[in-house]
Formats: sequence, C-alpha cells, structure tokens
Amino acid sequence: MRRYRIVTVLLAAFALAACGGSTNNTTPTITCTLPAGTGVSLIYPIANATGVPDSLSSVILAVAPPLPPGWQIVLGSSSTTYFGGTLTTGLPVPLPTPVAPTPPGATPQYSTFVGTGGLSGKTVYQVGLNNTNANCNSFPTFGSFTTQ
Repeated sequence: MRRYRIVTVLLAAFALAACGGSTNNTTPTITCTLPAGTGVSLIYPIANATGVPDSLSSVILAVAPPLPPGWQIVLGSSSTTYFGGTLTTGLPVPLPTPVAPTPPGATPQYSTFVGTGGLSGKTVYQVGLNNTNANCNSFPTFGSFTTQ
C-alpha cells in the first residue's frame, strides 16, 4: 500500500514538472507599434468629446506620415472592442461635424464602422490603432470620446 502511494506521488510530481507546474494559460501581450516618426491626432470625434451619437459610422485620424496598408482604427470600451475597416486616405463624404483641425503636414485617414449595430450609450470609448499584419492584441490610443 505504501509503495502504491509513493508511485502515485512520483507520477503526480512528474506530470506537474512536464507541464511546467502551472495552469496559467495567459496570452502574451503584443503591442502594435507605429512606424518611427509617426504622429497621430484624433480629429473626429474631437478628443474628449461628449454626447457623440451612438450611431457613429466613421472615426477620423490625422496621421503624419500616412500609415501603410494593414492599419485599422479600434474602438474600445470597458466591455467591447470594435475593429473598423482598413484605413482610407482622405475624408469621408459627407464629412461629419464638428471636426478638429488637421495638424500641418498631416494626412487625414479614416476608418468606417459598419455593422456594429450602434455603440452603447453613455460609454467612454478609447480610439486606438491596430496593425492587422502584426497579430498584436494591445493598441496605442490617441484619445477618447463619450457617447450620448
């Protein structure tokens, strides 16, 4: 009987050692990194705006120099993350208002949010950027706004 317990304890110890002794399966954080020298400003909605319609369809950033293909805008709240389409250079038509001035030398780039079913009301959203070519899961942020 004692021999059986010793064998069982040894097998359990080997099993724990084989799996590293841990049951922690956390995903490592991979932060999206902007190309060196890139400046970004949130111009719509204006940073820290309140009362933004929850039917928001576009977010506009001013980017200098323009980002290469594969970047998209991310909206994150405490409970939801929305990924926009690929960034488009220029301004959407019709242009939403009010729009913050584009910094000198910056190019407006925007992302459209279609099919979100509307944003949650009275919610703070952080605006960030995702590089779809980099498999990142942590995004640099450039401002926030609050929905009505």
